[in-house]
Amino acid sequence: MADKSFLREYQGFVKSRPVHTSRKAILRLLKDYGPEIFDFIWGIAGESGEFVEKIKRAPRDHKGVINPRMRRELLKELGDKVWYITAMAELLDSTLEEILRINKRKLQSRYKRRKIHGAGDSR
Repeated sequence: MADKSFLREYQGFVKSRPVHTSRKAILRLLKDYGPEIFDFIWGIAGESGEFVEKIKRAPRDHKGVINPRMRRELLKELGDKVWYITAMAELLDSTLEEILRINKRKLQSRYKRRKIHGAGDSR
């Protein structure tokens, strides 16, 4: 059983730390992009989770095999994610094509510089 005084202390610790997202910044996002921005962000995250949930079942339930039915289900989830990404691109006055071109240039640069391993977008 958890020590109640420790839990209270921890909750106080959490409350005392600054929140990195200010109310003003959130209101600015809402003003500039409308509430749809959050729908699209949550949609991308949610669909990513649904994809991961389905793929994790391959080793557990199907001995690592992605059968035709599972493949269809995975492709549906990827399609849902692409829908949200495309909607977000539109909101940012962009296109899926522009995103893919930027990504290709980024990855080509990493390959050329042998910076594929590691973390961070600007490696």
